[in-house]
Amino acid sequence: MVVRSTILHKLQYYSVDKAGNKETPHSREAGIAKPELGDLKESIEDSNIDNEGITNAMTAKVRAAQHQLDAGHDLNSINALTNQLNALEGKHGLAPQTVLALLAIISLLLG
Repeated sequence: MVVRSTILHKLQYYSVDKAGNKETPHSREAGIAKPELGDLKESIEDSNIDNEGITNAMTAKVRAAQHQLDAGHDLNSINALTNQLNALEGKHGLAPQTVLALLAIISLLLG
């Protein structure tokens, strides 16, 4: 998967030992990639779905979501895609790991 956009975040981190001692927090700015709808479409096309009709139906939902996004509407077709992924898990080459990865991309898109 290729992710095209990056968002800059300030990360703060520290360690805590078993006794509860906490080190001085460190901070760092880092670019964290946020996927776009095109990334989701490419991930679907690159997955191991063994049914071209299912692949086409899923990518059609992503294209519909792009139109919905461009028009400022809710991404209802993404909800339909989520339902389809959950229903097809373990079928037509959609391994549970693939479904989880695609759902993670969807979660990042909507979050």
